[in-house]
Amino acid sequence: MIPGNFMRQLLLFLSELFLPRIISSTLESKLAGETGSKAVEVNVSSQPALKLLAGRIETVSATVRGGRWGKIAVDKISLAGEDFRLDMGKLGEEGKLRLNSAKSYSMTGEFTEKNLLDYIRQEGSRLEDIKVRITAEGIRATASAKVFGKKANITIEGIMVSHEGSLYLRTTKAQIENAVPGKIGLEKFFGDVQLVKRSDLPLPGGFTDVTFEDGKIIVTVDGSSLRETK
Repeated sequence: MIPGNFMRQLLLFLSELFLPRIISSTLESKLAGETGSKAVEVNVSSQPALKLLAGRIETVSATVRGGRWGKIAVDKISLAGEDFRLDMGKLGEEGKLRLNSAKSYSMTGEFTEKNLLDYIRQEGSRLEDIKVRITAEGIRATASAKVFGKKANITIEGIMVSHEGSLYLRTTKAQIENAVPGKIGLEKFFGDVQLVKRSDLPLPGGFTDVTFEDGKIIVTVDGSSLRETK
């Protein structure tokens, strides 16, 4: 007969060995579904590991590459958090990733020039020769379009901004030669165009900061309000 104490120690050992990887793999699958990415890596930990079965995660980190937020592809998403409380019932029965509360978490997304180029191609089907440049000052895009047999040259400058937790593309300057905006479908780029609704995010929270660097834009999602979420 195997002593009960030995069985308990064996179960604890096996849980420490396998549970973090099992929960991490489950979360990888859910984040892949939420973002459309095929490259997701998640690492979770709790002591003891049996806490994970109740959805209690002491530390979590995640990296998502080549995913999508709302209307635009995102090159990289990084997540770090502490003291997560996941709804394991929703996760198991409905396959939904629901975060009930967290001590803290932050998420960043990186958009490249290619991400913006693909978005402009998607939204501006009549545009040709599109080029996008991101600098510390903002975004500059140039393109051309044919209107009644004539070539129109287009230059658009803008920035990304956060407002009430959502992410927008704001045009600050537009220059069009030999055409009017409506003839080539540029009106959809004017004003504040919503790229990502806060409800599109894989976890509750909202966009708070936008930083421009040469070749990329870094946006920050803050989840501090989840401390009070029940």
